[in-house]
Amino acid sequence: MDSTRLIKSGTAILSLNRLGHHCTRAASCAPWKRTMDTKKCSGCGEEKELTEFHRDKQTRDGRRSDCKVCGLDRRAEYRAANEDMIRKKARVAYAEDKDRLAGIARKNYAKNKEQRRKQKREYYRKHRKQCLASVWVTREIVAGRMVPGPCDVCGSTERIVGHHDDYSKPFEVRWLCASHHKRLHCEQRRNNA
Repeated sequence: MDSTRLIKSGTAILSLNRLGHHCTRAASCAPWKRTMDTKKCSGCGEEKELTEFHRDKQTRDGRRSDCKVCGLDRRAEYRAANEDMIRKKARVAYAEDKDRLAGIARKNYAKNKEQRRKQKREYYRKHRKQCLASVWVTREIVAGRMVPGPCDVCGSTERIVGHHDDYSKPFEVRWLCASHHKRLHCEQRRNNA
């Protein structure tokens, strides 16, 4: 056969006929072994190119059943519905592996010390008002002239952070727990984008 091509399948080498099948009975041949350029998404039902699907070694065609966009939406819905459970698991995992992660962070810091210094100087140069406001509030707390209160949102007294709505007024501070402070800044970034 002069039109025969060879492909490697696992450890065996199979010859392909002119139709691209390794056997003469194309119907009995596994249909997922044929080359495909597109695939139908199980989420949105649209026909999309294979590059629009994440790889998955456990599937027949080597790609996930839902496209990247639908998978992103599905994961976002799951995270929103199970936010507390996900955070709890992350805290437990971090607590169990804290020493190893701290060792990695120390090595990383030592390796990139000069680069970190440059980044800190650049950050301070760009965000001078924010840095100074934070330093002044810290000094006031240490001196005992300012006392952190509970979180304005949830009332928690753990991991309290002072939030400045206006950095030109460094002593006007809203007290928030670290998670609500982070959420507030994420919302502000979304609104500004």
